[in-house]
Amino acid sequence: MFKPTTKFQILFWLSALNLIFLGYALPNVLHAAGHGLLALGFGLWARRVWRDSRGGLEEARPEAPGSDNEERFADLGDEVSELRRQLSETQERLDFAERLLMKERQTRQ
Repeated sequence: MFKPTTKFQILFWLSALNLIFLGYALPNVLHAAGHGLLALGFGLWARRVWRDSRGGLEEARPEAPGSDNEERFADLGDEVSELRRQLSETQERLDFAERLLMKERQTRQ
């Protein structure tokens, strides 16, 4: 549909705009969380499009024995750990937002 460079630019700017709008949406925590998740999603998608357009698919192929596969495996483990940390942070923020909403509903009643 789009050339990879055009797709990357679109995704990059969608991510950047969602980061900007996140600041404006801060009074409403759930709205801000939505913008944060969209920014993260578009950013990761843009990164994948960038990597794939630069020959990242060739790098993903298995290499000959004796290569640095152990190092790459360790790097993947580090990335997974970072993603788990970010997911945990996001879940904590969502729990906090839900508690605030429940408090507000209880005070209205």
